[in-house]
Amino acid sequence: MKEFAKFTQFKNQDIDLQKMEAQYRQKMNDAGQRVEDLKAQLQATIADEFRSGKDATTAKNKLKDDISSAEKDFALAKAEYEECLRYTTEKRQSSGVTAEDVLRSYRDEFVPSVWEGEVKPILDRMAQARAEYLNSLMDLREKEREYAPLRTQMYDLSRTTKVDGAYVAVMNPVDYRQSEIPYISGQDLALIERNELPSGVERRKTGE
Repeated sequence: MKEFAKFTQFKNQDIDLQKMEAQYRQKMNDAGQRVEDLKAQLQATIADEFRSGKDATTAKNKLKDDISSAEKDFALAKAEYEECLRYTTEKRQSSGVTAEDVLRSYRDEFVPSVWEGEVKPILDRMAQARAEYLNSLMDLREKEREYAPLRTQMYDLSRTTKVDGAYVAVMNPVDYRQSEIPYISGQDLALIERNELPSGVERRKTGE
């Protein structure tokens, strides 16, 4: 498989930006989790207060203050992450290889190059093989028609004459070993779709 160099360049230049995004995203997620953990602690404290009958006002007020502070930290972390995304988006668009550059290169350069260098030789081989196959079929049918009159005469003769005491089955020489005629069948093509070859066919890649 041919390497798509432009895409490789695009992915490599993006590594630092991805790391930056991951860093701020993790900071935001951690801050959000801190808020959820404190809220869970507050709910547990309230439930314990009901069960035990002991006043937990001080602990609850402390947790409320912690939650308020954690929510501010989360809001700040979220704002930083959003600003980070704006920065990395602008960076990708203004410098180096952009996603648009990659897609344009793929459409205008890479695909035509692969088609010309790798696909077309296969199609040329297929066209040659198709022509050989179809011409061979035509040769076979012409040979069948060539011997058809003689086969008819032999058939007429066999209706009134026995050989070694038995009537002879008369066939066209083309049909003598019908099973050995190498037709391409629908089953053969189905095997190809499963990346298999029919029994007895050796795999030979184009160019080998």
